[in-house]
Amino acid sequence: MIRTIYKNIATGEKGGIRLETEKEIAGILSDENEDPQDPEGYRDKIYQAVSIAEEGGFVMGFQYAVDLLMECMGKRGQ
Repeated sequence: MIRTIYKNIATGEKGGIRLETEKEIAGILSDENEDPQDPEGYRDKIYQAVSIAEEGGFVMGFQYAVDLLMECMGKRGQ
């Protein structure tokens, strides 16, 4: 059951956080006005993308923990 809960969250069946995160990162990295001679700008974009991914991972982890807790509580009540 634990793997099923994780797969449901990771594949986006529960809130779509992974797809949302991918869209945000793609939006940051697809800036057409980017100066190829600006390494600081590129670095900043990478840090933004990492921050967005960390947030998405935290949200997915929290959803996973809540679903797992609910599953455990359901088993205990039976």
